[in-house]
Amino acid sequence: MKNYVWLFALISSVALAAQESTQVTEQEAVKAVSQPGKKMALGMQHKMPMAGAMTQTMPQAMPGHEAMMDHSHEPVAIPANLPVPKLEVALYKDEKSGFNLHLQLADFELEAPEFASKKPLSYVQGHAHLFINGQKIQRVYGQYLHLPATLFKQGINQVMVTLNNHDHKIWSRDKKQVVASVFLDAGKEQFIKHSFSSSPLLASR
Repeated sequence: MKNYVWLFALISSVALAAQESTQVTEQEAVKAVSQPGKKMALGMQHKMPMAGAMTQTMPQAMPGHEAMMDHSHEPVAIPANLPVPKLEVALYKDEKSGFNLHLQLADFELEAPEFASKKPLSYVQGHAHLFINGQKIQRVYGQYLHLPATLFKQGINQVMVTLNNHDHKIWSRDKKQVVASVFLDAGKEQFIKHSFSSSPLLASR
């Protein structure tokens, strides 16, 4: 019987020591989080709870979009004998919902890939890519496009357009890509806050 009492006492002491160690670790973790300027020790980082969404591994690419992600943002040089395309974007409030986008172009043939000309041209050709708040929305094959209100959030939004060749690479000259953007606050009467073009219409060739 004495042997069992001794064994029970040993188990109790081990359990108590483990509990005290866990409490100390949790106290240290709380203390570290409450001091933003202090980094957590490497041994403590993995013990902090994280939201389930953050602990899941994010896929590298959505199925069927691997090729697009590999090349859609790569630049391609404009031939030296051709002018740099000019691009500006203008936004107008639609009477019913959202905005109407106008691509103002020069020295660029905007068309779908199936209509691409194989003859030598005096300017580059291709299509545009539309981004809203950093997210690619679609390809653009014409100069006018309606943007529904559901594409915009409250507050400041960015609408950006790039000119691309038919392989979806962005036309560029001297590493400067042909891109235009506008910042807007959809809820304001004077909604345009800032506009930019890397190759404006009035720029010299």
